[in-house]
Amino acid sequence: MKTLDIGIVEDEMIIAEDMKDILIRMGYAVPFIAVSSEEARMEMKKNDVDLLLIDIRIKGAESGIDLALFVQQQYDIPFIYITSNADRATVEEAKKTYPYGYILKPFDDRDLFSAIEIAMSNFQQRKGDRVGDTDGEFIIKDCLFIRDKHYMLKVKFEEIEYLQADGNYTLLFKNKQKHTLRNTLKEFEARLPRDQFIRIHKSYIIRLDALTGINSQHVLIGTHELPIGRTYHEWLLSKVNKMTGD
Repeated sequence: MKTLDIGIVEDEMIIAEDMKDILIRMGYAVPFIAVSSEEARMEMKKNDVDLLLIDIRIKGAESGIDLALFVQQQYDIPFIYITSNADRATVEEAKKTYPYGYILKPFDDRDLFSAIEIAMSNFQQRKGDRVGDTDGEFIIKDCLFIRDKHYMLKVKFEEIEYLQADGNYTLLFKNKQKHTLRNTLKEFEARLPRDQFIRIHKSYIIRLDALTGINSQHVLIGTHELPIGRTYHEWLLSKVNKMTGD
């Protein structure tokens, strides 16, 4: 399962590589390390990231704060400053960019993990894309973040096969894996994109592109046979007809 993609902007390569090792060990992905604002801009054109870790003092004409301002204008992603500067002037400049965190060097695994978790949580609350309570899952862009032990793991919509109600919880099925989510099926139905997902039964929502077969009573999702509720059958057929162009 894919985790958060985190870009690192740090011109001290020993620190950058150490940070990368820590992030990978915690289960995150690191698409790139950049040593300057210019390099970071180039990398962001090639790599989608969910969060940036930015050193304030970096190589080149632009500082990490300049880069953060660019990110605010061009990308809707959170960023966290990683810096050894805690003087009043630097902090005041950093505050103007509304970062989602400020970590002082030297740092450890716990510093990074807690800052990333809090940053993503606050980012979702600001965007209003939160599903359920603060301990639950949340949706962003084209993916769903689900809690798994100590991490929030990313599942792209295209990976989801179907969701099943389980009391006040929801079971998510993907690639022969099952995950228990902390929100009701109704809550997910309200937030999932309706052009991709459809309810077929009071207890099931499927991703339309995952459907491999259908008859009057059931649908096939791979080898899984799921029931179609009587009130949903006509609506489901209309959606299937649109997909097939009939």
